[in-house]
Amino acid sequence: MIEDENKLRKKKYPLKKKLKLKPNVMTYGVLAMACDTKVRAEELLMEMKEQGLKANAEIMGALLRQATCHNNLEYILFVMNTVKEEKLRIGNMFMKHLINFNEKCKCILSSSDDGKQKCKKGFARMHSIYERAYLKWLKEVDIEESLKEEHPWKQFMHEQPEIIQRQSLIKEPKRFCKRKLKFVLPYRP
Repeated sequence: MIEDENKLRKKKYPLKKKLKLKPNVMTYGVLAMACDTKVRAEELLMEMKEQGLKANAEIMGALLRQATCHNNLEYILFVMNTVKEEKLRIGNMFMKHLINFNEKCKCILSSSDDGKQKCKKGFARMHSIYERAYLKWLKEVDIEESLKEEHPWKQFMHEQPEIIQRQSLIKEPKRFCKRKLKFVLPYRP
């Protein structure tokens, strides 16, 4: 996917090779906004894995937004399963997209236009599959835990190991004083 985009951009950005620009997570986040089909999303995620990058909640949110805009239920289920497999913490916007899509589906199913009955039957069947998968997904993904507010930089922070210098290596003080060489009473807390 990036190679295709690069071919189009070579004329605009001839200095890319000279400046040694390389794709990063931000690049893939922008590309995620252009993935309008499930196939393109799969390609994007595979390229990210090849580059050694892991998809984050923002990228998955962009993919979900595209899926909900195009009413592609297979694509939405793919994004939801990827979030579950990667064990990503979803945000408020991710859930808002899903809730808005559910409301949109209810409006589509409740409208009674005679010209759209054929499309409606296929959509109704897919929506019932989606609805079951959605309810199962809500149970498997810990929504309450993932919707808790956390500092945006926390995902990059790691607990530092405790430094040896800060630990008390001496469990009991010396019994003899070096200067006078006299006996000192043992330490009792």
